[in-house]
Amino acid sequence: MLAVVLVVAGLAIGALLRSPDGSSTSVTTVAATAANDGTGASLSISATQREGGGVTIHATVNGLKAAKAYRLYAVTTDGQEFSLQNWTSDGKVQELSGGADVSLGALSYFTVVQAGAGRVVSAYLTSAEQPAPTAS
Repeated sequence: MLAVVLVVAGLAIGALLRSPDGSSTSVTTVAATAANDGTGASLSISATQREGGGVTIHATVNGLKAAKAYRLYAVTTDGQEFSLQNWTSDGKVQELSGGADVSLGALSYFTVVQAGAGRVVSAYLTSAEQPAPTAS
């Protein structure tokens, strides 16, 4: 059973950063955290809109089986999947990063899939237009 621990730690957080020329640039980031009691896996993830388009992803995954192959996906509201990272777990906390050519607003959730075994944990984003999902 998927237990969503915390959904959207920072939905549409606007931060002001200084660019090299001294002007302000607005940066938008979303984040989500989830745990799956059935698999023991947990996922904390953030996605930041890149100035030139697309998103940069940072994730922390824990509770995966050692010596198993995994893939991290970003999934859009229309069901399109973007493969972000492939790795073989060492059974320890994994720090991952990647990117996708998709707008931040189009993202619906992130999921970790074990090769040959299916999804092990998914973290869902929410917005003002859609309610937070309930654990099932």
